[in-house]
Amino acid sequence: MFLADNLKLGHFKRTEHLLDHLLRVPGDRGDLLFYQGELYRLRNAPGDMPRAVRSLLDASLERDAPPEVFRSLGFLHGRMGYTDKARDCYTRYLSLRPDAPDRAVLEKRLHRHETPEDAED
Repeated sequence: MFLADNLKLGHFKRTEHLLDHLLRVPGDRGDLLFYQGELYRLRNAPGDMPRAVRSLLDASLERDAPPEVFRSLGFLHGRMGYTDKARDCYTRYLSLRPDAPDRAVLEKRLHRHETPEDAED
């Protein structure tokens, strides 16, 4: 909750420093890598998009990864024009989080991504 709140407030430098420290501690890393990916995705500084993708992909391999990893990957893949990957990520997220509060929005995105002419997001 603390990391999410700091990201919402735009405290990117503070959050990045804290994540760098926490990721050095052995243990479950799925949540931390997710928040690191979110940091890069939301900050969107030069070079952050590939960092966000890498962190989120790494998070997706962890047993404690939150389902939101796949939603964020879907956003990034859609932004880069990889509509098939975006669709796969949204579908995976919705299967893991059937009660997702953003289900209707993502289902619209899924429908939009079904046709090639809608690939530009």
